[in-house]
Amino acid sequence: VYLPLMNKGEITLGLNSSLDSGMAFGGKAPFKGRQLNVKSLARVWILPYGYMTKESSGIKTVADLRGKRVVINFKTNVSLGELNRTILATAGLTSSDVVSLDSGGVVASINMVIEGRVDAAPVAMTMPAMRKAHSTVPGGLRMVALGPMATDAQMAKGMPGSRTFMAKPNKRLGHIRGVTQVAAFDTFLNAGSSIDNEDAFKIAKALNENWKQLQKDYAPIRGTPQKGLAPPTNPMPYHAGAIKYWKSVGMWTAANQKQQDSLK
Repeated sequence: VYLPLMNKGEITLGLNSSLDSGMAFGGKAPFKGRQLNVKSLARVWILPYGYMTKESSGIKTVADLRGKRVVINFKTNVSLGELNRTILATAGLTSSDVVSLDSGGVVASINMVIEGRVDAAPVAMTMPAMRKAHSTVPGGLRMVALGPMATDAQMAKGMPGSRTFMAKPNKRLGHIRGVTQVAAFDTFLNAGSSIDNEDAFKIAKALNENWKQLQKDYAPIRGTPQKGLAPPTNPMPYHAGAIKYWKSVGMWTAANQKQQDSLK
């Protein structure tokens, strides 16, 4: 909704998922034919994501979803539908290999699994609704592991801005049954077309120098290490002013430059 307004300079800054950023930069639907002049400043949080199911279903990997009732499209989020198809592709599956169903949103799809209307649905792994559901379902829930074809390159090709992620079990996330490879994407602080190099530099500097305090104040960003504020996985080019700052503090690597050069 607001990425086009950032392009026009009507909105100064925006928190955008790496998925939406990638679709916008590439001019893909719903941004088809209009590559946007929006640039990245920094990554602010990481979101592990994947399919979940009831533990009693026997489904453990994406390959086990063949022939099952699976949520693929969210009516409210085009980019997540593309990511879901990319996740299926890690096991060589397409939407025609499952019984594809739509959902109104991530929370609604959790309820569809609990109520037995679908066998599996994609979720953000750490969301509170997921933890609550796990505690109420007999036998609990399980995050489904990616298929054998999953690599960072495969994920990024299928859905720019996505990658693999190794989820580890802990007391808060009982639905992770052992070390499980899932998908992940990021949220970037992006700059609209009205941000000049000096302001981009100052904003990146402010984030980096205050990151530890920001993490104390805002729980969602605690999983992003300070050294990971400028990752070389950006699907949208970094702002020149931000690049100048990340270089000045030694956080701009050869991998960053290679990724930046590839985004033409």
